Amino acid sequence: MRWSQIAVGNYPYTMYSFNYFLESMKRLGVDRIEVWAAGPHFYLDDFDYFRMKEFAGKIRRAGVKAVCLTPEQCQYPVSISVEDPVMRRRSLNYFKKAIDAAELLECPKVLVTPGRSMLDYSRETGVAICIDSLNRLAEYAIRRNVTLVLEALARTTTFIAHRPEELKVLLDGAGNPPNLLPMLDTDGAAREGLRPRDFFRLFGEMLAHIHFTDGYPGGHVVLGQGRLDMNGYLEEIDSAGYQGYIALELLDRQYYLEPEQAVKDSLEFFRRYEYNSKLLFAGGDSDDN
Repeated sequence: MRWSQIAVGNYPYTMYSFNYFLESMKRLGVDRIEVWAAGPHFYLDDFDYFRMKEFAGKIRRAGVKAVCLTPEQCQYPVSISVEDPVMRRRSLNYFKKAIDAAELLECPKVLVTPGRSMLDYSRETGVAICIDSLNRLAEYAIRRNVTLVLEALARTTTFIAHRPEELKVLLDGAGNPPNLLPMLDTDGAAREGLRPRDFFRLFGEMLAHIHFTDGYPGGHVVLGQGRLDMNGYLEEIDSAGYQGYIALELLDRQYYLEPEQAVKDSLEFFRRYEYNSKLLFAGGDSDDN
């Protein structure tokens, strides 16, 4: 693995401006970012084409590269698996706008989740709607040279997909388009009693993105602050020869007042990691991931 594979999301900077986040990345020596498309930084409904171009220019002038765009889809009323046709149509349009934004930001990936279907409806119906939505979004995204990375969600959020095997059902059902690929969230996986190796065992080189966060499980906290085997996780990721991005997704409100310190502590965890001297913190580029 290489230092250029490490990316940082603006998640814990929600009480600061996006300009502050970019300045913080410069202070920390980070040049790869994941853009959380949410308020107050980049709520998609507040951005037309011209504001998006301005936002893209801000990132470019800061000397950083956006590697993944993650539109908020858990707190906002967005779901690609919902039975209500009006909400589903709005949700699909929301993701299409996110794909358009990624193209303008020269960002190669957009994160998408299975969404949620109502618990009193059949799971089969929710899965079928999800697969149809993924097909539509993948078809839209491929024309814009954008790859969708599909993340499983916790059981308290959806019953569509919590585990890698359930992600595979969705991918297979969608016909495995080349720009629709699975991803891993380490804390989310831990809630299911899973580790990175379980995802690599099923998906191998198809695995296209990683959210690397500690937990109890649950929490998405600073690396080393939770109870997960983060050093062991890095060994498994390293052993798999993973070449994609590893993004910090720090979501706990305890970091909102001092987000830079939280990110700094997590970056120090990477720097302390020693595994046969394979993690190199200089050189290399991951633009093709």
